[in-house]
Amino acid sequence: MYIVSHESASVEFPKWVRTKTGVDAQGSVIINGGAGVINKKTMETPKGVVTEITKEELEFLKTQTLFNEKVESGSYEIVENEKKAKESSKRGKKDKGAQLTAKDFEEAGQTPPMVGAEEKPDDGSHLEE
Repeated sequence: MYIVSHESASVEFPKWVRTKTGVDAQGSVIINGGAGVINKKTMETPKGVVTEITKEELEFLKTQTLFNEKVESGSYEIVENEKKAKESSKRGKKDKGAQLTAKDFEEAGQTPPMVGAEEKPDDGSHLEE
């Protein structure tokens, strides 16, 4: 089983258990984020990030309101096989927290900002004589 997240941040779903002394977290399931976050080495911005989970973890997640809301909104997709998970990770809506890319600026009719702007050659004009 796989969860494809179209969100930029990871989310941890703790398993709360009532004990004699109160309530304690006994394990958790983490759904990885990273969609829309630029990989500095490849300059890619993935549309989805895949997290492999067990059937038991999925049953637990289905009891969590936040998880169900993310599935209903399309932020998370439940996928049963690896091939479909990889395909789904290449498409999806952009998370509001995702970094802006040059394409985002171009689609808005704006010029993308330069990263690491080029320096002008020093012609010495700033020096006093």
